[in-house]
Amino acid sequence: MRAIRNSLCTLVLTLFASAAFAQTTTATPKLDVPYVPTPQKVVDAMLKLANVSDKDVLYDLGCGDGRIVITAAKEHGATVLALT
Repeated sequence: MRAIRNSLCTLVLTLFASAAFAQTTTATPKLDVPYVPTPQKVVDAMLKLANVSDKDVLYDLGCGDGRIVITAAKEHGATVLALT
């Protein structure tokens, strides 16, 4: 009886350890495409080139850190919608 209980405890501890290890290894997924933020100078130049104003609506799909839409809203008064 004691041997069965020890085996069962070992099995349960192994399962918990496996689950804990699986959670730590899957916490950081490998990305297919790396995230590279757009430099603020480039953002400013793009918005200036596009002549963004308060009459514009800017949609940014996959906006990353949102610096383009944030700048468009704050500096140019544009209405923005960003989706990550």
